[in-house]
Amino acid sequence: LKNNKTLKVVIPCRIGSSRIENKMLVKINNKNIINRTIDGIKKSKYNNIITVVTDSEKIYDTLPKDVHKIINKNNYINGTERVSDNLQFLNCEYIMIIHGDQPFINYENINIMLDYFYSKNINNNEILMGYTEIDEKEANNPSIAKIVTDSNDNLLYISRAKIPYFKNNSSIKYKKGTSLLIIPKEKLVMYNQFKTSDLQMAEDNEWIKFIDILCCKIKCLKLSFF
Repeated sequence: LKNNKTLKVVIPCRIGSSRIENKMLVKINNKNIINRTIDGIKKSKYNNIITVVTDSEKIYDTLPKDVHKIINKNNYINGTERVSDNLQFLNCEYIMIIHGDQPFINYENINIMLDYFYSKNINNNEILMGYTEIDEKEANNPSIAKIVTDSNDNLLYISRAKIPYFKNNSSIKYKKGTSLLIIPKEKLVMYNQFKTSDLQMAEDNEWIKFIDILCCKIKCLKLSFF
């Protein structure tokens, strides 16, 4: 391995939802969404303790005993803020953030991220983000965060708009940014030290702060279906 830096998986998980009440506790075949997400992560190569940061005692009480549970009832505008504000409880150099509302998460995608992380010399200003290719119908959906990358798959921008714009025919594919990221802990420490940027507010995307304010390089890795 080229990289022996320590990494932990952290799941930010709030009880509130703009569309579904108590979303994380909704059951699919007798198991709620957050615990199905945890089960998916456990199928991957990740073999350390999973941490869940939540604002809810109901979520806290339903989590498995082998999960590191952190409860913090402060209000945050996104999951990254929630993780950033609780780093004192995490003894590691890198954080893999996985949102809790992914009951059908593909563990092979986690493996792709981990394999790249441990086989490359990752610097302390570099973030890894997973992406998948999508069709034009999905690209038209403002709920999906589209990304544009350079020829080396480094992130240029994230938008709810349909980007890139094809004035001419092109072989470039639309790309969807996923909520699978590996982030240096020191960058997460800085995340809450800076105000939300205008671009971040306009797009309502928490990752924009990393490129707009913190000037991080974000390497994008192609995943299978997400």
